[in-house]
Amino acid sequence: MSMLSRRRAGAEAGPGPALPGRTTLLALWLAVLVAQARAGWPDGQVEVLGDLEASMSSAVLADWQEAVANAASATAAPPASGFPDSSAVVGRVFQMKVPTKATSVGSTVKLAEVGKEVLPSWLHWDSGSHVLQGIPLEADKGVYYISVSVSEPNGNESQADVFSVEVHPEEHADSDPIQLTLQPASNEAQPFVCGNEEAVTVLTVILDADLTKMSSRQRVELLSRMKKFSGVGLQHMKILPVVNNRLFDMSAFMAGPGNAKKVVENGALLSWKLGCALDQSSVPNISSVQAPAKEGTMSAQLGYPVVGWHIANKKPHVAKRIRRHVNNTPTPVPSILPPTTYPEPSARIVPTPTSPSIAPPQTALPLRSEAQYPCRSSPPSEPETPLPTPQPWALLSPPG
Repeated sequence: MSMLSRRRAGAEAGPGPALPGRTTLLALWLAVLVAQARAGWPDGQVEVLGDLEASMSSAVLADWQEAVANAASATAAPPASGFPDSSAVVGRVFQMKVPTKATSVGSTVKLAEVGKEVLPSWLHWDSGSHVLQGIPLEADKGVYYISVSVSEPNGNESQADVFSVEVHPEEHADSDPIQLTLQPASNEAQPFVCGNEEAVTVLTVILDADLTKMSSRQRVELLSRMKKFSGVGLQHMKILPVVNNRLFDMSAFMAGPGNAKKVVENGALLSWKLGCALDQSSVPNISSVQAPAKEGTMSAQLGYPVVGWHIANKKPHVAKRIRRHVNNTPTPVPSILPPTTYPEPSARIVPTPTSPSIAPPQTALPLRSEAQYPCRSSPPSEPETPLPTPQPWALLSPPG
């Protein structure tokens, strides 16, 4: 009876904060004890123990289920939210797939710059492919914060997600490892990487167009049309406006005309890489550019007149590293500086007429009056001797 009393007291006290493993062992141990005790106890005690076993089993099961639920919630990964930050390069196409949280067919996805109702002028949103794309120019450098929100047909709007897009200078594409390792599609030319000191051979097509007058969509469409003639992907092409009327590169070793008779707009330079340190003998086949540019086929496809094209070798933009040497800067040595103040003597000696430092006056020499020399400011040293006057026949007679 004493053991039964202790078990009853333990059941009334509750299971306690036991861990899942210890709780299972405790339940098994109690079940074994109950099974052994049933064989030698009377029927009344067995009924009491049966009720006690059922209550303890239900309490242990509840604690076990709660512990498993807490462990599952603690180890489960939180749902992904937000979008990663991205970057763009001046003159290069920027494309970013934006997954939306639209739950119904009539949902509307809205992308805008934070604090504004529209996107930056160099970006546009393609709702069909859910791609944010554009081509920034030099004036578009900086960091932009874009918000993405979804409006449901019932008027509910999801909380906006914000990510940033940083526009880097043109030279960033030559040093950014992400830009250098872009993998093209299977039907595009394979990329290549030149050495740090190796020149890059670039083919440039000059168009009679003004990029500042184009919309973001028009710039991307222009590169898409040029893909037919260049044979490379959009990520490997670059388009920039003409600066200081420099349409042609004077270092080009190959060039050809277009169909444009004169240049009306500012001009645009559309270029892509051909190889590394090529010359006229090693340049690949450019018939897809040379003939269409002159005949007008390229102009009709692009929608803008073609002024011409040229091929030149350009040095890559590589950031110079400053090599630092140990003990390169000499250690400064303190030196004795001249005093800024001078001590004043305790007594100052004032000379007097009897002082030996003053010499006695000397006898003054008599001054000569100017009357003795009326035409000179000082007396002459020696009298002047008149020169002899030459005779006329002396000038006419021959010498010797």
